[in-house]
Amino acid sequence: QTFREVWHSEAYTEFRRTLLTARSSIEMCRNCSEGSPVWA
Repeated sequence: QTFREVWHSEAYTEFRRTLLTARSSIEMCRNCSEGSPVWA
């Protein structure tokens, strides 16, 4: 598959949607602070 095909696939679209709406439901993302606001 090309990058474009993967990026626009239903599976990857759903993964990106889940990252935005329910990140904690993805096991490997639960403890990751990437993309989260950091308060100093």
